[in-house]
Amino acid sequence: MRSSVYRAAPVLLLSLGVAACEAAIEPNQIEKPVYIQLLDAETAGVLMISATDVVERIVPSLEDGAKLAALRAALSGFNAALVTRKPDQFRSSVEQLRAAFDGYAGAREDAAIDPDIGAIRLLVEHAQYFSVSMPLDSVLAK
Repeated sequence: MRSSVYRAAPVLLLSLGVAACEAAIEPNQIEKPVYIQLLDAETAGVLMISATDVVERIVPSLEDGAKLAALRAALSGFNAALVTRKPDQFRSSVEQLRAAFDGYAGAREDAAIDPDIGAIRLLVEHAQYFSVSMPLDSVLAK
């Protein structure tokens, strides 16, 4: 009787080993990390500082009206896009900012010589530049 137990042990160990091999994770089942492209953090930070300066210091000194309200809304959307750093949202917000700025500056006769409008124009032009040649970061998706 003792000899039959010893003969069964290798078969049992072999069957357990085969079962364990089948449960192993195959290489194609391992999840690969997913990366997403976002606007470069440094670029977003610099633009956000400039936009905050425009919103807090320059816009309050301008004449109020419907065109300025549209510019304020566009600046708010631009800031939100800078926070998310999503490229499509950033491009869209820059287009809206450009349209709102053109609407406001076009309604002002002194737009060419007003330094406040010049400062906003500088922000808009920098934003447009970065929306065309956008520096991107690859970030691990959560």
